[in-house]
Amino acid sequence: MEITIPFDIKEIEHASFHPIVAAQINDRQFNMILDTGASRTVLSSELVVSFEKIIKDGEEAFAAGINAQRMDVEQVVVPSIWIGGVEFKNMLVFSTDLEAVSSLYEQMAQMRVDGLLGCDFLVDNGGIVDFNKQKIFLNGLKKPHK
Repeated sequence: MEITIPFDIKEIEHASFHPIVAAQINDRQFNMILDTGASRTVLSSELVVSFEKIIKDGEEAFAAGINAQRMDVEQVVVPSIWIGGVEFKNMLVFSTDLEAVSSLYEQMAQMRVDGLLGCDFLVDNGGIVDFNKQKIFLNGLKKPHK
């Protein structure tokens, strides 16, 4: 069964575009950037503060942004997240402080961004991104992370 997730293309600056996906956790709606260059899906730490953290002994969790600056992250299991109107259960994501990113988007595009939908999501779900149709087609939903 194929599942479709819509996205909008937002022009941030002249000829600079970002695909934006609507998402929701509990009653909180927010925007995510569809970022195929991000290896992992990342959510703002304020969205997931009450969820189970995954701690691996001896491992320090961090991620590197495009400028190679180190960012401290936590792995979190999100019990239920709606992405583009489709519910995903027990999704394993990284969380970190995204306030700087969100502030930049508010200045440039008059919208908040509280997450990055990464390549892991596309790989896990057999995702195909169609920019002409502005849709993500999911052809192989993987079992939820546990």
